[in-house]
Amino acid sequence: MDHLLVGKLYLKLLDFGKAQATAEEGLALAEKTGDLQKWIPLALFCARLFKETDQSLKLNDLILQLKEYETDRHARSGLNYLLGTILAEKGDLDEADRCFEIAEVSALTKADELNASYGRCMIFRLKAEWSKALSMLNELESRLAEQHEPEVEMAVQITKARLLWELKDREGSALALEKVRALAKVSQSLYAQVQALITEAFISVDQGDFSQARQQWTMIERLLPTQNGPLLRTRLERLKQHLQLAEKVPTLNLVSDEAQSVLSYDDVRIDLTKLPQLKSLLVYLASESGRVYSKEEICQFVWGESYHPLRHDNKIYVTIRRLRALFNEMDIPKVILNRHDGYLFNPQIRFHQIDGARQSLAVKDKTRSSVGRAPSPEAL
Repeated sequence: MDHLLVGKLYLKLLDFGKAQATAEEGLALAEKTGDLQKWIPLALFCARLFKETDQSLKLNDLILQLKEYETDRHARSGLNYLLGTILAEKGDLDEADRCFEIAEVSALTKADELNASYGRCMIFRLKAEWSKALSMLNELESRLAEQHEPEVEMAVQITKARLLWELKDREGSALALEKVRALAKVSQSLYAQVQALITEAFISVDQGDFSQARQQWTMIERLLPTQNGPLLRTRLERLKQHLQLAEKVPTLNLVSDEAQSVLSYDDVRIDLTKLPQLKSLLVYLASESGRVYSKEEICQFVWGESYHPLRHDNKIYVTIRRLRALFNEMDIPKVILNRHDGYLFNPQIRFHQIDGARQSLAVKDKTRSSVGRAPSPEAL
């Protein structure tokens, strides 16, 4: 029996228990016969399962064993890829990138090389260097056209779908999502189908389509077996939190007329009438929430000047600090965020700009139209 192949088939069905039992049986057999060529790939597969099912003691023991065979390029590449994923989850992104680079250089197969390349793409995404991450993903997609690796292709398209959505490229995100669905269908993998649905649900939440997100959540629950492993449970828990938070998204209202401008949230009212610069900057950043505005753009918008670090860095910092201070009394998440040397309006917060003059006129018209009219049955 090919223990590695059978173990991977069980993983596709999200049966972590049988996948692990099969792989460990093959691992013990390879160790007994001294077949290193079988032991290394089985050990790497077991390590992945131990990581995804949170078996830290077994994982650490296996990592120590794999380190003894680092002279073997396959072991070195696979081990460094594994270490890269662990370090990335811990937030040590520079060291994780170094591990992925070693994995990429050491790779004996195209599959290992492409996996390591994808790991490096993810590091740039986690660092919020979105343009660099997207460029690397596009390059990786071109390489995958020549070398078909379904798992890597799926991961690339899932990441592109989320990343392009964050970059406000709706069409590009939709196209990547279509590719995710197609790959999940072709793979005949329950694991891939659930991953695709989770990605769609996250994007539905970002779009504010909570009804669609709940439907996708229901489909995920139907597909998943009772025992599905911590990896998916972690993503599902995060999705659940996003759904719960999204349905309680705070909404900032800016009501303006010829006389005054008032920013409000719940019972808090902030008069911006005498703060036109801050009001304009707030509206500017909120006009495309989630988009990163560079210092050059902010400088040009606020002062109509070309950005120069010595002249403008402190001015921008002080202005952003004053803008943030407006929200100090409001019990909401941080409104203005930093992102790779720029600023953005938090996409998790809604912003409504209301024309106060029209609102007042509508109220007056409604009052006039009700004068002399008999009360409705509901009012009696």
